[in-house]
Amino acid sequence: MRTTETEELLTAEEAAEILRLSPQTMARRRCEGAQPPFVRIGRRCLYLRSDLMAMVAAQRAVYEVVLDAQKLAIDRCRIGCSFQDVHDTAVRRLTEGMVALGLLHGEVDACIADESFKRYYMHRTSHWLGIDVHDVGLYRTQGAWRPLQPGMVLTVEPGLYIAADDADAPEALRGIGVRIEDDVLVTAGD
Repeated sequence: MRTTETEELLTAEEAAEILRLSPQTMARRRCEGAQPPFVRIGRRCLYLRSDLMAMVAAQRAVYEVVLDAQKLAIDRCRIGCSFQDVHDTAVRRLTEGMVALGLLHGEVDACIADESFKRYYMHRTSHWLGIDVHDVGLYRTQGAWRPLQPGMVLTVEPGLYIAADDADAPEALRGIGVRIEDDVLVTAGD
């Protein structure tokens, strides 16, 4: 931390931490002087360097893709839809997002067919929940994906993970990983 005549200033690392805190907490903290854009709270300033702003924008873009994929997948947690339907819905939206973000190139259907999406989304969307965190239960019966029924509980947890050293990913996205998990109870109603 360093000080000017009118303000105490925090390091860039402390500023990044502030961005994850509530507005009330931010109002109690001060941060490092950098070039605008900045937010002024009374005599306390939160200066945000443009590269930090770009990082936040890139994180938000990835987060929005994952959140949208999760919402669509949760909507498929209905009676008669299969366990696989939930995953396929998330994969399609995540792959659309990967193409839009410049992580993948080409047609969405082709990226799904050749499984190139697995570079950034390498796990399944869901697993059963019950008494144990990963409860036992068949995902397929007689070779078909199991249809969802009232009382079943599953996770819906899509994500995107871009390695920091991935030279093929847009630079602003490198090192970002987002996973959103919720637990869903299938009911007889809408």
